[in-house]
Amino acid sequence: MSAERENAFRGGKMPTWRKSASVVIACPLSATPPPEACAGLQIDQQTDYRVCMMKRTAKARFMANFVVFPGGAFDSVDRIVAEKYFAQLSADDQRTVSRICATREAFEEAGAPLFTPPVPADSKHWLHTWRSKVHDNDMAFADLLEQYALQPSIANLHFWCSFTTPDFQASRGKKGGFHTDFFVTTVPADAVHHFSCDAKETTTLDWFSPEELLAAAAAQRVTVAPPQWLILDEMRRVAPRMADLAAAAGGASRALLREHDIKPHLISAGKSLVTALPGDEQHPTYPLRGQTHRMTFTKSLGNMHRVCTVPSDATIPAKAPDSSKL
Repeated sequence: MSAERENAFRGGKMPTWRKSASVVIACPLSATPPPEACAGLQIDQQTDYRVCMMKRTAKARFMANFVVFPGGAFDSVDRIVAEKYFAQLSADDQRTVSRICATREAFEEAGAPLFTPPVPADSKHWLHTWRSKVHDNDMAFADLLEQYALQPSIANLHFWCSFTTPDFQASRGKKGGFHTDFFVTTVPADAVHHFSCDAKETTTLDWFSPEELLAAAAAQRVTVAPPQWLILDEMRRVAPRMADLAAAAGGASRALLREHDIKPHLISAGKSLVTALPGDEQHPTYPLRGQTHRMTFTKSLGNMHRVCTVPSDATIPAKAPDSSKL
């Protein structure tokens, strides 16, 4: 057993992971004003879009006060909807269930109507009513779809990557950690008026370009977790235009972060935390000899940066576990 896992499991507590899904929702840059958190900051704006970011409440059990993408844990209704509307994709297709979960959570948390057919512009009142119902009872999501002949627009949710909470963090949570699928999608400018925070799990909803969010985080005006930071840093590099996001999501050039579950492995916990990502020679599951792929940040999640010598199109076979160390 690795030192990280041994320390995580001291006292007999074995971490567990729950399935969850999250969606990065992009809109045209011109559709929203610059966020207040970036006032006075010099932004080298390269992308032509902003993404929906929500601040979690101070009382949240997980990631309190963090700025995150809409998302949450799987619920039984997600599989029910998958089996009813997408049986041809197989009820066992976890990515289908993930997309439905992301759609439901985005509607519940942000009011995002990621449905097909698109909802009319004058539907805000009844959407608000149903949003409250879904917040109180997830099963109401299936009723909403049936009553208005809607379906989750899963074809427009493009898989970006998956993250698993590292052992050293999962062991601290009362319910363990998460294995989260992240998707990207886009909405037109005239859909932005549907969005708002739920004032329950979240306190504010803002739209940030990738450059704005990274600058605000560097200035310690917002707090973001490594997954959000890494996703937005990559988005600004591989898809500066909103029209390119769908193609970039499935592009061969980003196989490294898309094809390997990103479970950071703690290497050092001094003044800064150093974690190995897939492709790093010290990563326990996806190692490449002589290669470096790491994120470092302070314990308060400031000063994040990534170092990577692994080709972005690399695919790495999973290393078989050493049974003698388990």
